[in-house]
Amino acid sequence: MRCCIFGAGDYDGRGVGGMSLHSIVENSLVIAADAGYEHVVRYAVRADILLGDFDSLGDGAISGKNIRIIRHPVEKDDTDTALAAEEGIRAGCDEFFIFGGTGGNRPDHTVANIQVLVSLAERGAAAYLIGNTGVFTVIKDSRLVFDPACSGGISVFSLSPRSEHTVVKGLYYSADDVTLTNDRALGVSNRFISASADISVGSGTLLVFWSNTVNPLPLRIAP
Repeated sequence: MRCCIFGAGDYDGRGVGGMSLHSIVENSLVIAADAGYEHVVRYAVRADILLGDFDSLGDGAISGKNIRIIRHPVEKDDTDTALAAEEGIRAGCDEFFIFGGTGGNRPDHTVANIQVLVSLAERGAAAYLIGNTGVFTVIKDSRLVFDPACSGGISVFSLSPRSEHTVVKGLYYSADDVTLTNDRALGVSNRFISASADISVGSGTLLVFWSNTVNPLPLRIAP
């Protein structure tokens, strides 16, 4: 089951992986996180849940709305996006699309949303953090296989102290059974080369970013 989360960051209404926004949200659980509701309204998306502390959106913007509202205190341990992801997990979702979770005037929230990707990956969920020009995802002890039609830049970073038995095939720069670490950006600034790109990690957590949202989404394969 798919969960689509709308945050308050930059978002221009495009889809991902060659799919339109409305085809992605169809038959999905749709959650607006605080001011992410403005994107829902702007792009005429049906939302199931609106949640947050509403410090950004304000109570006046949600009064009288026919939508399930979950209110959280301003002083809390988790971001609104993280709380939305937890709602998705409780609903049984195993695939997450986070729109409006990058950019804006809060780069710290982009980092926080990458941590949400880590949390979801650790629970076996596929998750994508979608910006206006690219996509982030996280894999843990698993593998991504990209369509040969993919183009543009791609980067791989270790989020764990060590990501062992990392293999990168079908990209301009390849690697076979190497260890990436979180104190050296060895995997930055790679690129697709019209081949089936294959990225895997035997033990560790990788952050993967590719720069073209039109590229088909990768196939995820368990170890």
